[in-house]
Amino acid sequence: MTKKHVVALVLVLLMGIFVGSQCAMAASEQVEIRLMHFFTEGDARHGVMQHVLKEFAKNNPDIIVHEDAMPHDLYQTKVQTLGASGQLSDVFFMKGNWAELFSRAGGIDPLEEILDADRV
Repeated sequence: MTKKHVVALVLVLLMGIFVGSQCAMAASEQVEIRLMHFFTEGDARHGVMQHVLKEFAKNNPDIIVHEDAMPHDLYQTKVQTLGASGQLSDVFFMKGNWAELFSRAGGIDPLEEILDADRV
C-alpha cells in the first residue's frame, strides 16, 4: 500500500471520528465510540493507526475509542456479518466497492447533513 493510500485511509478514519466528536461536544459528556479496522501488528499501517488514535485521545479526552483490530480475512467476514445484522461499529473501514452495498442496505448513514450543518 502506498503512502497516498495510507493517508487517504487515515483521513477517512478522522472524518468518522470527527462526526463522533461533534456528537460528544453536543452532549457535553463523555462519549464512547467503537472503531473496527484491519491494521494489526505486522501491517505497515498499524503504526500510523496507533499514532492517529493516540493523538485523537490526547486532543479529545471526552471521547473514548474502543478499538477492534483483526487480520484482514477475518475482518472482511466480520464486517459483512455485522452489517447484515445491523450491529456494525460506529466507525469502520470498508473496501470502496462495498460502499454502495452497505448504503443500499442501510448499513451506513449519509454525512452530508452533519457536515453541512457544521460547514466543514
